Amino acid sequence: MRNEDLTTSKPETTTKETTTTRPTGSGGGGGNEYLTTSKPQTTTEKAATTRPTGSGGGGGVGSGEAGAIGGGGVGGVPGACSIQCPEKPTGENCTEYYDGCCTRYICGDLPRNCQEGDTVFEIGQYYKHKCYTCSCSYSEQGAVSNCYNTYYCQGAPHKDCASLGKPQDECCEQFDCANTTCNLDGTYYAINEDWIARRDPCKNCTCVKKGNSPPETVCETLVCKDPPSPTCRPLKYADECCPHDWDCTNDYLITTARKYVRGHKVPLCVFGASQNVPVDLTFLLSDKSQNSSSVKMQGTTANGYSCSGLEVPRTIAESAILNVTGTVGQTKVQQQHRIMTVGISRTFVQTDKYLYLPGQLVQFRILTLTGSQGSVSYQSVDSVWIQSPTGNRLAQWTKVANPDGLLQLSFQLADEVRRFVCGNCSSLG
Repeated sequence: MRNEDLTTSKPETTTKETTTTRPTGSGGGGGNEYLTTSKPQTTTEKAATTRPTGSGGGGGVGSGEAGAIGGGGVGGVPGACSIQCPEKPTGENCTEYYDGCCTRYICGDLPRNCQEGDTVFEIGQYYKHKCYTCSCSYSEQGAVSNCYNTYYCQGAPHKDCASLGKPQDECCEQFDCANTTCNLDGTYYAINEDWIARRDPCKNCTCVKKGNSPPETVCETLVCKDPPSPTCRPLKYADECCPHDWDCTNDYLITTARKYVRGHKVPLCVFGASQNVPVDLTFLLSDKSQNSSSVKMQGTTANGYSCSGLEVPRTIAESAILNVTGTVGQTKVQQQHRIMTVGISRTFVQTDKYLYLPGQLVQFRILTLTGSQGSVSYQSVDSVWIQSPTGNRLAQWTKVANPDGLLQLSFQLADEVRRFVCGNCSSLG
């Protein structure tokens, strides 16, 4: 980059101290933090002294843990700078300091750094002083510390908390709440105050103090009233424990399991709005392959309800339809519900050893039992894999035939592998 020499006479100057705020940065450009410094304000009766000019680098005072002086243009006069920079004093013991625009000088016995206890901080560095954040800054009187409060003190968590004052070396007032309040789920409560627990609306809590002991929270579980009839539907809000009202518009209620287990009997019950309601219902469970099972329920709700059992076929599909037809009292019933069915199965994996050395052959076998009687499964296995402790698959088998019901596989350990995990060793199909 080319420099141009501008030859002028020496200026006569007067200097006035003023305080400005300049952005600080990380050497080559401006930053987001601000550092308060002092700079001379110069008036000139004649042209400025001879000084090379250049485009410069922008400059800035670093805002990291220790700050940094960086950037700058040729001869200390960046191209973006428009103020008059001071001349370097002669015949004095001076230290140069670049502020991002001009080169400043600290001469004589003026301090070159800031000190906090036994720690020394250079100009541009930030540090903590008790409850304040401080920066070591340049001024015409040398290095000075500029500090500002960075702490926000909150008030007492509760009006009954006792003040402990501000302890030595602490920035904020301290409070004692343990002897005057109760705390549950981060909220403080006064002595003898009642409230409903936020995390469990069925618990009514009280802050109780006995003698000289600290107060403690005592909670009791709320007991809800029984519905007028088993057929009534509770009406309550999400934050309520007990219903605030009941919807008893239906005169019957049919209940059954969420999932049916193939090969087992599932209960079916009918609740009436009153006792001795006549019941005449037929329950039919079927799938698309015409696998089906049915049961007929006839009688009365002698005790307010009537129940029966339905046998679930072993061969029925995972998704089936339950049709309910007939009458409950004088009400005609015709309903259809989708039912999910599941089988009972257990898979066992056995290895020939409990501990292997690198390079050994791992032999293992897989046995799957299904159904309520624990029958051996001869279905093919979808996938088997060997997994290292770090999650890498070392071996894998897919669509493995299982004609004998006992699947036997083996795997050769590498020299660097010390142990393995067998993951998802079979499909329950």
